[in-house]
This record gives sequence, structure tokens and C-alpha cells, in this order.
Amino acid sequence: MSSVIVMPMGDQWVIKMEGSEEVYSIFEEEEEALDAAKEIALAQAKRIVVLREDGTLYTIYESDNFPSEDNTPEVTGPGDDEEDIKSGSD
Repeated sequence: MSSVIVMPMGDQWVIKMEGSEEVYSIFEEEEEALDAAKEIALAQAKRIVVLREDGTLYTIYESDNFPSEDNTPEVTGPGDDEEDIKSGSD
């Protein structure tokens, strides 16, 4: 299954398709990017992969757990430890 990639780029959020360096879409807010990625993934039977700014993996959403208002964590920086990331605390 191929993936829709959501990642921060500077002060914006971008969507890329797995295997392509080309930016598919640009958004001001993470939530907007995740919403758009969800629509793309549903239409094309893809999963959503969220990366940190440094390119490391943050999380993967499969089709049975796409992001919603209840389960969308805020992506934190590369220096945050794993427990802080999972709990959403600072």
C-alpha cells in the first residue's frame, strides 16, 4: 500500500506522495493538511504517514484509524522524547 506523506516544511505543512519528492499540496495548518491527506488516502486506498521536520517518522494512520478531532496529536520537534510525543505533553 502506498502512502500519503504529511510533513512540516518551514512554517507550513505539505503533502507528498510516497516515492515522489514533488510537493502535492501546501497548507498553513497541520489539521488542514491531515484533512486533505485523509481525503486523498480514502479516494486512492492509501495510508497517511506523518513526518517530523527532520524527516523522521512521527506516526502512521491506516484506513481504519484516519485522523479525526479526537485522535490527532500535534507533531512535536525532533528533540522531544517518545513519552512526551505520545501523551501530547510538553
